[in-house]
Amino acid sequence: MVKNTIFIHGCGCCGINQTVQATAILGNIGGGFSNIKNCYVDTTLKNIGHYPDEIGDNYFLINDSSFSGDVIDGSGGERKTNHKPISDSVLAYLDLKGFTKKDSTTFHVVMFSAGGGSGSVIGPLLAKALVKRGIPTVMVVTGDDTTGNLSMNTMSTLSSIQSISKAIAKPLAMHYVSNTDNSAKTISEQIERTDAKISVFMAGLSLFMSGENFSLDNNDLCTLLDFTSITSIALRTGAYNLNIYPVTVDNSEHDYFIGRTLTNKDVSPDTGVDLLHWKFGTITNDNVLTVIGEKDLPLHLVLGSGEIVKEIDTLKKKVTALKKRVEEIKPDEIYIDEDSTESEDGLVF
Repeated sequence: MVKNTIFIHGCGCCGINQTVQATAILGNIGGGFSNIKNCYVDTTLKNIGHYPDEIGDNYFLINDSSFSGDVIDGSGGERKTNHKPISDSVLAYLDLKGFTKKDSTTFHVVMFSAGGGSGSVIGPLLAKALVKRGIPTVMVVTGDDTTGNLSMNTMSTLSSIQSISKAIAKPLAMHYVSNTDNSAKTISEQIERTDAKISVFMAGLSLFMSGENFSLDNNDLCTLLDFTSITSIALRTGAYNLNIYPVTVDNSEHDYFIGRTLTNKDVSPDTGVDLLHWKFGTITNDNVLTVIGEKDLPLHLVLGSGEIVKEIDTLKKKVTALKKRVEEIKPDEIYIDEDSTESEDGLVF
């Protein structure tokens, strides 16, 4: 068996952070998983510079004048800021990396935040270009509704992915994780939990896409990501959520179009992977995947249609409610009471 490769494109601040972590974890899991390669893409060196040892010179800077004309800076959370240079640079980046057509042993993952500025533009445009070239691609997307701007950006990014899918008449597969965790006590803890969820998903995806499974060949996986090529199911929502579940999870509430299952009998005995000892969904504090279990847990790689639509609707309601609250605010009544005075230069005492 030939081992496959997953190539991760870490886009923007969030995508860079998560790609560094996922690469460290996936590189130490052991046999039976895909080879991992990556590259980091951003509009500024600020985020890339946090990881001199992990990244080195393995990055593509969109503000390189040889690709986009003028030198630019980060997007500062505003998606429109660098749209034009990013759009102009995506194909140049893929050509530079040699990703001009499908390689039967390589799958691509585009990792980015939907709530930020640069990554939320780089990611969808990069995924679009890859899929248009016939290259099997999965987006790993982090949404955020902790502020009004982040909610609006996330909603717009998910809507953009839907729009792109319909424009190119191809389904776009993504694994979507919300950065909101009401049980987290701090923002750092919230981010850590989100990153851990993504690393667990990536470990499962690496297992499915390794090419070392008896009953799961590469065409099975390619047709899962592009199900319209083998089924008569209409392209309804455009953006589809890709998840991996153990068989014990109740999937009845999800609207799944197509899926693949992996059990112990499918796994090559040479790889060292044993699903009997796969406790799916936990990572230890030192970023090592936990593999302790008591029974066989067949894993299901499934593509669903309903979750992204529901997420956009939820975000739309939050943004609408926030706008209404802002419109109702009367600054003179709220911030300046009857006992306060305002100086000529605008200070309130």
